[in-house]
Amino acid sequence: MKRKRWLSRGIVLAMVVALMMPMPVAAKGGKAGGKLVKSVTEYSYRNNRWEKVSKTAYTYDKKGYPKEITETGFYNHVLGVPMGASNDVSTAKYKYKGGAPKSMKLKNTAGVVTGTYKYKKGRVVSYSHKSMYSDFDDNNVEVVETTTSTGTVAYNKKGLATSRTDSSTTTYSNGKAPESDSKTITYAVTHKKGIPSLIVTTKPVTVYQTTYDDEGNETGEQKTTEMMSDFTKFDGKGLVVENGYIEKSTGAYKTTCTVEYTKKKGKVKQAVVYEINTVTGAKTPERMYKFKYDKKKIPAVRYLSMMNSIIGYHDAYFSWY
Repeated sequence: MKRKRWLSRGIVLAMVVALMMPMPVAAKGGKAGGKLVKSVTEYSYRNNRWEKVSKTAYTYDKKGYPKEITETGFYNHVLGVPMGASNDVSTAKYKYKGGAPKSMKLKNTAGVVTGTYKYKKGRVVSYSHKSMYSDFDDNNVEVVETTTSTGTVAYNKKGLATSRTDSSTTTYSNGKAPESDSKTITYAVTHKKGIPSLIVTTKPVTVYQTTYDDEGNETGEQKTTEMMSDFTKFDGKGLVVENGYIEKSTGAYKTTCTVEYTKKKGKVKQAVVYEINTVTGAKTPERMYKFKYDKKKIPAVRYLSMMNSIIGYHDAYFSWY
């Protein structure tokens, strides 16, 4: 089945936002770490140059949580310059208990609820996401694919995630049997006063292996589940600087990407992600992020969680709203 169009482009884009932007790690208090991001512009390295691919802008309510997220996508680049752009706006509506949120609903541009979240002590403890696609099968018959995912998150006393459960179910309008998946991910955190230096993530991974008969002919495919571990290293501010996987047979750490920062008066102005060849060690630029900031200051754990959540390229769970 080949996907040819979306049932609602807004639903899908809002879902991407919902899945990639988890909730607050520290609602209030703690040592100041930086300021809220006002906007971040993302670039991709193509044809030996940086090309602007997206910009995400945030506006905040009086308590310092996003109330509107505007994502602009750029396309049709000519000599590196985008010739077209499209906007999608997501809105977040919170219910508070004191200064900390106790629940939130995320809606897309069409006003459809794409995510709901519940909090405890200002941190998300459970969530639900929903997305829909419109597909066409080989007979050109439209099929609506609906995916619902739910999960829970546990934290240590400093607000860093230590485990997460996630379950998803996909249903099809053509009567195809539903598909379900469930997993538990653990995060072994090495930190000092809430500033992480190393996080080792362990998660189940499905491994597919082709089977053969005694004569060497393919007989099918065998599916097994193995526990795999990844690692992420951080600088003194708790920002991701290195990510990779742990080789199962030897326990060796294999770096697959690094992140380098440009700062001005202590603020991150730019972050560049490099892909690392695990065999040769060759370093290739991949992504670049440029930041502008709001005036509001936030605690250190929330700041590092915000930055790591936006930049990505880590195998950990960070939440900041």
